[in-house]
Amino acid sequence: MPEHTGPTSVRRAHRLARLLVAALVLPGVTSACGSVPSTGPVVEGLPAGEAAPPPYVGVQAEGPRPGDSPQQVVEGFFTAMVSYEDGYATARQFLSPSAAQNWDPTAMISVVEASTQERRTSVAGSRVRLVLPLLAEVDAGGALRAAREGAALTLTLRTVRIDDEWRIDTPPDGVVMSDFDFRREFAPLTTYYFHPEAEVLVPEPAFLPVRGGLPTLLVRRQLAGAGAWLAAAVRTAVPEGTTLATDTVEVRGATAVVDLSSQAAGVSREERQRLAGQLAWTLRQVPGVTSVQLEVEGEPLPLADYPEGVVPISAFQYLDATRVPAGDQLVTVQDGVVAQVRTGLTGDPEPVPGPLGGDIASRSVGMDLSGRQAAAVTEDGQLVVRAPLLSEADADVVVNGRDVAPPSWDRTGAVWVVDQASPVPDVTRVTDNDARAVPARGLRGMRVQELRISPDGVRVAVLGTRASGRPRVLIGLVQGTGVGVRLAAFRALPVPQGTVLDLAWSSPTSLAVLSRRPGTAAQVSTLDLADESVTLRGEVDDGVEVAAGPGRPLVVGTSEGELLVQDPVVEWRRLGAGRAPAYPG
Repeated sequence: MPEHTGPTSVRRAHRLARLLVAALVLPGVTSACGSVPSTGPVVEGLPAGEAAPPPYVGVQAEGPRPGDSPQQVVEGFFTAMVSYEDGYATARQFLSPSAAQNWDPTAMISVVEASTQERRTSVAGSRVRLVLPLLAEVDAGGALRAAREGAALTLTLRTVRIDDEWRIDTPPDGVVMSDFDFRREFAPLTTYYFHPEAEVLVPEPAFLPVRGGLPTLLVRRQLAGAGAWLAAAVRTAVPEGTTLATDTVEVRGATAVVDLSSQAAGVSREERQRLAGQLAWTLRQVPGVTSVQLEVEGEPLPLADYPEGVVPISAFQYLDATRVPAGDQLVTVQDGVVAQVRTGLTGDPEPVPGPLGGDIASRSVGMDLSGRQAAAVTEDGQLVVRAPLLSEADADVVVNGRDVAPPSWDRTGAVWVVDQASPVPDVTRVTDNDARAVPARGLRGMRVQELRISPDGVRVAVLGTRASGRPRVLIGLVQGTGVGVRLAAFRALPVPQGTVLDLAWSSPTSLAVLSRRPGTAAQVSTLDLADESVTLRGEVDDGVEVAAGPGRPLVVGTSEGELLVQDPVVEWRRLGAGRAPAYPG
């Protein structure tokens, strides 16, 4: 069994990220979750649906040779694992009959250092012991987690004689491959699930094989359901037990034909439409596919407005979690009042209509996704005031605290706030009807500087400090609904070196992070949740705050109270005076 050792650090995660990003910039390769170059102009990644698998140059694996020693059998087994093969029949030839039957190559992927200089191999009779520098692990659902600095994967493989030939009797869990082989064989693609309360799709990046039939692999992953981490925060329209009725997903012209098992026939009209939406968004990553045909055991599955079950992918644009009715409006605090930069981010900020634009002294603000109302934290940090952005509107005090962090709106129209002065900390979710404390056990003992709900509404990013005083960035989930909502499943993310000053969601699966090292300018980076890579986006000498949003330019607030917006050639231009900038959400 594997053993993991080594101190915590982000340097190894950054090194792995650089290696994995290479897989995303090969000719013809784009990630479903988007990627940007580390230098040059800021370029938004292609949307899901325009992703394509990289050209494949495989390794032809061979089975064991007569007379191979235990070490040679182990080496052959590892060589056979590096090229994806449905069922890994060649690799199983190196195993004893019982091991071949029980070995599950889909259980996980251990990504190890490619250089043989850092590996240690020892042989003692029929046992071969390997110590391999571990870079990352990928679970059965395709989710990648970077390993700690100095982590090692230790394997002891016992071989036995079968018909006078050595075979491995204790294979590792899943497959083991080098970082070079992994980035050649796998690429990040996306499956989609529903927000538990809103009609939007939640993307889940996962590393999948780039060969073996992309449409089939994507649909199988979709039908299997969300991965272990995300599953408790989303729902799916796929009926339990549903599988493909055929071995493959056939593409006829521009239509992907998905033939499902009988379970899919029994769902309601509404759930059938949602099922089609999930599959359409997932299959839009297949080059050339523009429509999906749903069948059950070979018979068309009728859909609303599409009785033959053939529906264009474009029919499901309304499920896009990055759609924001308010557009790219930006709110900020200018001379203590809430101001707004309207669509296009041109012209100086102007006070918003209503009480937040003149009657209430504020220090931070957030706007809902519709652009019709906002919530502001008062100048003393003790009150959260919510008001429609209308001239004759009234304001309501919705939270009373001591040192409240900037508010964040979710897709249901609820406002999330956290009191930085509370060691618990004190997280509150404000709806139209009430304000309710939200359990957040993973944040105990942390002083929370920022709490941001993602555009899809199910992820939460937190910037805070524990007793050590070092800022940390955590990612967690919004689980449950109504009175049962809670924040859970937090894990730490690798961050740029230096002190993290601020963060914001730039997409449902990526964060904009503002950080600074002593004696240097503030650095804006994007952190991609798919591979935990950190990509540099630009520098601002005295930047202290950052605003970001899906498809929106980065905005940085400076210590002098100026707002700077990044234009398409990675230069910063003055937007106007203001502090605490925020896009809707």
